[in-house]
Amino acid sequence: MHTVMLTSGQQKLYEAVQKKELDRVLGAAEERLRLEQLGSDTAEEATSSATIPASVRAKEVLSTLHALQQICNHPQALGSKHWPPELSRQAPEFSKSPENSGKMARLLALLEEALSPRDAGREGEKVLIFTQYVHTVQLLQWTIEKAFPSTKALAIHGGLGLIEREEQIQRFKSEPRCSVLIMTLGTGGVGLNLAVASHVVHYDRCWNPAKENQATDRAHRIGQNRTVVVHRLVSQGTLEERLAEELRRKSQLAQEVIPSDVTPTDIATFSVQELMDLLKMGLQHSEAPPDTRSQ
Repeated sequence: MHTVMLTSGQQKLYEAVQKKELDRVLGAAEERLRLEQLGSDTAEEATSSATIPASVRAKEVLSTLHALQQICNHPQALGSKHWPPELSRQAPEFSKSPENSGKMARLLALLEEALSPRDAGREGEKVLIFTQYVHTVQLLQWTIEKAFPSTKALAIHGGLGLIEREEQIQRFKSEPRCSVLIMTLGTGGVGLNLAVASHVVHYDRCWNPAKENQATDRAHRIGQNRTVVVHRLVSQGTLEERLAEELRRKSQLAQEVIPSDVTPTDIATFSVQELMDLLKMGLQHSEAPPDTRSQ
C-alpha cells in the first residue's frame, strides 16, 4: 500500500466540500440528534419539517463519499455538482498538473520504474490501472501520455462498445508501445485475461474487497510467468484511510458473506452519528506518511 499526502490544494478542496456537504445533508439530522439527547419532548415536532428522509439522505451521503474520493484522486477529477463556488476551478493549484495530486505524482513515479526497460533491447513491463470513475480514467490517460510520450495509455470504460473494448485489449496484449491499460472496475473487473501485465494499480478503493480482487485477478491468469505486483494508493488523513481499514477488516472475514457494493440502502441503515463520523474524517497534517507496499 502506498500512503500519500494530499497537496495543499487538495486539502483546501476536500475541507470545503466536506463542510458544504455536512451542512447541507446532515445539518437537520444533527440538530434532531442534539434535541433527542437533551430529552426534548418536542424534538420530533421541532425538526419534522427540516429532517431529510433516510433514503434521500443516503443517496446524498453516498454521492458525497464519491466526491471526496475524487478529490483524493485529483482536484480536476471532481465534478461540477460538488465543486464549492468559493473556489475557482481555474486556480493553478487545481490545474491538471500531476503535481497537484499526491496520488498522481506517486503513480508517475511507479510508472517511471515499471516502464523502464530492465535490460538492453528488452521492453519495460505492462501496467493495469483501475479506478471507479470514468473522468479519472480520462484524466489518467491524458497525464500518462504527456509524461511518457513514447507510451500509449489505453482506456476501457462504460462509454465504449464491445468491439472498441476488444480492440483496446488486443492492442495492450500485442503492441509493445501500449504498455498501460486504464479501466473502470465495472468494465474491467470480470472475465478478462490480461496476463501480460505484471503491475496492477488500484488508484482508488471501492468498498468491496472481492470486487478489487476480481480486478487484480485479470493479471493472475494462465500464461502469467512473472510476479504480479499490486499497488494500492491511499490518501492519508482522509475518508480513504477509513475505507482501507474497512477493506482489511472485510478481507479477514473470509467465512462471511460480503455485499457486492455499498448502496444507498446500506447507508440508510447507518445512524446519524455514524454518518457524521464518516463524513467528518479529518485531515491529519503529518510530516511524512508511511509508505508500505504489498503484493
